[in-house]
Amino acid sequence: MTALLTTTLTTLFAVGTAPGEPIWTVNAELAVSTARAAAADLSARAEAADSPLAAGNLHLAAANELLAGALTPQASRRFLEIPAAGDAEAARAILAEAEGHLKATEAALTRANAAEAADTAPEVKHLQDRLEAVRAFQRAAEALWEPGADDEKSQRDLRDAAFGLSLLMEDRRADVAMTARLWRAILFRTRGQEGDASRAYDLLPEELGPPVGDPSIALYLCILRERMFAERSGSLPAAIALSERLAVQVLGWFRDAGQAATARQTVVFLRRGLLRDWSAALRAAGKDARADWCGAAIQEIDRENFPSPASAELLPLAWAAPRIVALPEASAGASATDANTNGTADDENLNTPEMTTNGARGE
Repeated sequence: MTALLTTTLTTLFAVGTAPGEPIWTVNAELAVSTARAAAADLSARAEAADSPLAAGNLHLAAANELLAGALTPQASRRFLEIPAAGDAEAARAILAEAEGHLKATEAALTRANAAEAADTAPEVKHLQDRLEAVRAFQRAAEALWEPGADDEKSQRDLRDAAFGLSLLMEDRRADVAMTARLWRAILFRTRGQEGDASRAYDLLPEELGPPVGDPSIALYLCILRERMFAERSGSLPAAIALSERLAVQVLGWFRDAGQAATARQTVVFLRRGLLRDWSAALRAAGKDARADWCGAAIQEIDRENFPSPASAELLPLAWAAPRIVALPEASAGASATDANTNGTADDENLNTPEMTTNGARGE
């Protein structure tokens, strides 16, 4: 029975448009359009920058915006295991665009290092550090959407990308650390080699509690924990009970009532899937009466929570990757350097727990 449950649960929510399924939607269009507009503006300003450092910071900020905002819908659906047609291709196009900005940042760093100016050495080091952090998330996304995920190179890239996020899990900014934790768990789960399931599960919160950092990231960590708990324990009833507790708790995680309601719906989406797969496992075991009970419970969930396509909206991630680089705010006519594009002041405290976007302050 446990083996059957494990086989069933590994495909949990893989198809969101099966007969009788609500059409799940992740509304992140605003994040995408805002990020693309910001990246285009930053790119144009980088081309006009009057120093390598200014150009490098602007290009790095553009790459960070694309990873943070433009990639949000693809990452949200992938993490919820309801990928849409074309998501992988769209993600690769975004990553290729971000990679262009990262290479431009590296070229700017090369020019800045060649100048060997003692007064800019700390700024060069700071830019290099932030480049490494942004690139760690870039590599994670590239590994996740790499074609041919079963071949040896892809397995190695998933492993290396996961380990490449290790230091960021220790970042003092809760949003950075918790997003790195989520990505590492997803990468290990996707890789699926010996020991990877335990590595992924060990990264997840041990119990339900107040979120550390952004609540959407905390929610996705909890959803992944409940899925993996069901897979590892084979106890779908226990996982369903935990999801019911989570649905109540998330209502207090968000300041915005609309986001809180959508977060609750996202947990109900999880519970619905667990019930569906419990029903399938029971049916396969010849326990038709109990399977029918699960089916009736799913119908009740749909009547109460998903009566129309418009009601099947799920909460997107606040970002696919954290904003590690402060957006330079150069006024018209001011040089990029005058606008503090080196980030030495502006982004030092960016994404600290106190600056979480929509929920309780982190620890």
